[in-house]
Amino acid sequence: MNKKNIIVVDLDGTLIPFDSFRLLVLMNILDIRVLFLLFIRIIRIINNSKFKQNILKILIDKRWDAKNANKFFDKINKHIDVSILKKVQSLCETNDIIILCSASPDIYVSKIAQRLGWIGYGSFGSESPIHLYGINKKNFIISKYPTEKYNYKYSISDSESDLDLLHMFNNWELIKRN
Repeated sequence: MNKKNIIVVDLDGTLIPFDSFRLLVLMNILDIRVLFLLFIRIIRIINNSKFKQNILKILIDKRWDAKNANKFFDKINKHIDVSILKKVQSLCETNDIIILCSASPDIYVSKIAQRLGWIGYGSFGSESPIHLYGINKKNFIISKYPTEKYNYKYSISDSESDLDLLHMFNNWELIKRN
């Protein structure tokens, strides 16, 4: 049985040079519920995972739909790091699977990946009902793409929280942004 190769790419700080979730929060900052959640996050009453989950509930209440997702992606798309995109594409062979895996919410990560022709997983999605950060991201990839069926070809991230994940790959890169 021929194993397929996987390439895993992080979104925030890697494929794009900023935190997409922060942009999402800023775009909705005039909502009093978002302001309240931001306040209790700043004073550390809730953790990052709960903060993201609650923001997602607000977006769903506000009828986050394909139109909103597309508008948000258009903002993100303008900032995709072409050098990272070209690097990933140059490493990709015919049957390789490119995976965008991010701690940011699946509500838009999967759509960004889909627009790029990749597979995407973000936090709190139907296939990833957890916060895909650190060890959770590593364990998710292992469970979804077991080494018995897949070769771990290449991975790239900007975050040291992804080092356990990166070290599983034949080739990996930890980038540093200025």
